[in-house]
Amino acid sequence: MQHGEWQRSQSLGASSFSAAQDVDILKGRYDAASENSRQARFALELLVAGSRQEVIAVLQGQLVVSQARLNDIQISQQRLSLTLPHSGIVDAVNVELGERPSPGEIVVVLLDARRAYPRVHVPAPKRAVL
Repeated sequence: MQHGEWQRSQSLGASSFSAAQDVDILKGRYDAASENSRQARFALELLVAGSRQEVIAVLQGQLVVSQARLNDIQISQQRLSLTLPHSGIVDAVNVELGERPSPGEIVVVLLDARRAYPRVHVPAPKRAVL
């Protein structure tokens, strides 16, 4: 709202051509607009002035912490990944999710994919037909 409109409503209120309630409403709108303008001016001054050294230092510290967390996650991912020198097929998983295997216990049985063969059970009556 412009300053001129506020002055006009003030003069109308003083001469009883406008209700006091309308003048109060316009006064509230004028005050709110003035405050918004002041805040926008302050924000613009901050942007023009650039970042303060304290803010930059805090953000650099946060970056270092984030990079350390990322490094920890990458190390954990490497520890939890299995890598084989060749492709394979999982034949058996001997440990359930959440179990802690004993040292030396076979956790997974992998078959060499280059020498894979199926294991099929054929009932005795069907074997005679083959």
